[in-house]
Amino acid sequence: MDINDNPPRFSSSIYTASVSANGIIDRPVIKIYATDNDTGKNAQISYHLVSISDGAYNNFWYDSKAHQLNAVGNLKAGERYEIEAREVNTTPIRSSEPISVTIHVMDINDNPPRFSSSIYTASVSANGIIDRPVIK
Repeated sequence: MDINDNPPRFSSSIYTASVSANGIIDRPVIKIYATDNDTGKNAQISYHLVSISDGAYNNFWYDSKAHQLNAVGNLKAGERYEIEAREVNTTPIRSSEPISVTIHVMDINDNPPRFSSSIYTASVSANGIIDRPVIK
């Protein structure tokens, strides 16, 4: 019978990811998981988000079945969230050091380009200079 003598371990102590600022609910951001050298019940791991910067606890949740951190709701472009997570397994509690997850929220291109005219005409010489503008 196995004793719970091995703490769970993440594959890295620092994770970084980017997510778009769109309003898609419950979208995956990054896979995060730990392993445990124990067996059976002693190898079962539970994950906890210890802290999230700016109190944004409603913006993220951890899906333990998919081993991924998910973003929910609207995130503001340009924001950066610092999340501290740790994994804890069964009794007696054996926990590793917390890990750091940095999430960068990227702007989405939701403003298509606008042109002042719907038709443009230009002439180009066959002997023209390369990398020169055709129309301004």
